[in-house]
Amino acid sequence: MQLRRRDKDIESGNFYFGERITLGRICRDAVEKKTPDIDIAKDVIECLHDIRVSSFVARLLMRYVERILESFMAWMQREDAECYVPPQPEAMQAGVKTFATEAGDMAAVVDLAEKYGWTFEQVYRMPYMDVFAVWKVEAAKARYQRRLDKVIENKIKSKSSKHG
Repeated sequence: MQLRRRDKDIESGNFYFGERITLGRICRDAVEKKTPDIDIAKDVIECLHDIRVSSFVARLLMRYVERILESFMAWMQREDAECYVPPQPEAMQAGVKTFATEAGDMAAVVDLAEKYGWTFEQVYRMPYMDVFAVWKVEAAKARYQRRLDKVIENKIKSKSSKHG
């Protein structure tokens, strides 16, 4: 069986944001629901090639699926390292983790749709590298803003202690 040719390469980040969301769901379900490996393989193939395959074919493609998932997990680690900004204590107090659980992946989709004036479908079809770049810049801005706020806060404290 030949899979449809793709100009996608998970390792290099050449895939759609919608595929990133689906692969993330597949990985979460694998852990949370203890999905059998063969079902994971079938889901990955359907996600990336838009076809359903039999268990027999999925078994033949297990090494391919393993490479896909290893590459995908490397991107998730890179997202954590380069795009994650820990929530402020106030956000934790307000329940940001509950929000993240309730909104899930749709929070990112809605945020990007609002930011660019796009439909959800357009966001799903965005190249993953474009989304990664936006997230990376937003994280850098957030870290910068926190440093700037701290400098300003220290400056205000310094002035008030001199005058008080």
